[in-house]
Amino acid sequence: MQLSPLKASELDVIELLRPLPDRQIPTGSQGTILATYPNDRFLIEFANDEGETIALCDLNRSDFTIVWQADAELHGLLSPSSKAVGVASLNSTSS
Repeated sequence: MQLSPLKASELDVIELLRPLPDRQIPTGSQGTILATYPNDRFLIEFANDEGETIALCDLNRSDFTIVWQADAELHGLLSPSSKAVGVASLNSTSS
């Protein structure tokens, strides 16, 4: 029995299944879905450790796996200790 992939939604955190050499983003890098488009296309934001955007990429669903679902946490499907990696805090202060 083959499991169907999770449905990708805005604000989900993804992990690349292949490198993006033109953007210098390696396999395994994590990003956030910013927008969903028809035909399994998605706008993904990749950020550095400071939360600054380093790339915006239009990817196919087959290019990534979902590692954290925003909707699942809202509905209590993930434990409160689950955290999205690489997503900038909205409450960060600038000096």
